Amino acid sequence: MFFNFSDWDSFEQKCLSLLNQCTTEELKEMNSWLRYATPAWKLEKARDPYELFTQMVNAELLSPDNLYFLARLLPFVDREDLKGELLKDQQFEGKRIVLKTAFCLGRTAICVPGS
Repeated sequence: MFFNFSDWDSFEQKCLSLLNQCTTEELKEMNSWLRYATPAWKLEKARDPYELFTQMVNAELLSPDNLYFLARLLPFVDREDLKGELLKDQQFEGKRIVLKTAFCLGRTAICVPGS
C-alpha cells in the first residue's frame, strides 16, 4: 500500500508526539517489548522516540493503517492516556483483524495484526 506524504507525515507526527510524552524509562521498557516481537539481530537499541518509531515501522509493526502494536504497548508502560489519544478519530468498523504474530508480555499475549 502506498501513502501520500500528507498521510504519512500526519501519522508520523501523531506517533512521535505521543512517544515524546513518554519518559526515558517508558521508552526503554517499550524498546524491551519491541525486542520480543522482532528477531534480535534486526534490532538496535532505540535511544530516542524517533528511533523507537522507526524500528516499529521497519519491523512492520506500525503503519498508518496499523496502530495496533503501539496501542497494545502503551498500557504496558502505564500510558493508557496516550493509547486513547492514539486511537482517537480512528474508525475500526468493518475492518477485519488478521493475526500474524503473537508474543507474550508476562502472562498477557499481544497479537500483531497482519497487513
